[in-house]
Amino acid sequence: LAAALVLGVALGLGGAGLQPAPAPQVVAVLLDDQGLPRAVIEDYGDETAQIRFVSDVEVPQGFSIQAWTLPSAEMGPRSLGVLEGPSAARLAGPDLPRPTDAQLYEITLEPEGGSPTGRPTGPIIAKGLAAAQGT
Repeated sequence: LAAALVLGVALGLGGAGLQPAPAPQVVAVLLDDQGLPRAVIEDYGDETAQIRFVSDVEVPQGFSIQAWTLPSAEMGPRSLGVLEGPSAARLAGPDLPRPTDAQLYEITLEPEGGSPTGRPTGPIIAKGLAAAQGT
């Protein structure tokens, strides 16, 4: 009985590690004004998203990169977070509605520490529309 219990616990713990990671609800490829990909955002619909940069983005001293989304025209743009630099990061944005197909995502160059107004103020580094992922 003890051996069966140990085997059951071991299989249960091992099986838990095999569960698939949560899938994003939408994915957006952010392009610069020349159409070159700069970053990918995956939004999980639970106030978290991930960003990965796929090419170099130059951030001048005294400036920060800030990620944004536009859930609706009525809501206006919402910050998903200020980034330390152009590297992969987990974003923890505000409580937003579930992300939708064709929702706008962008990254802007803002004063160090982020936008002083709570809205995008700096130049757009890259932007893109989300594509809903099958669930």
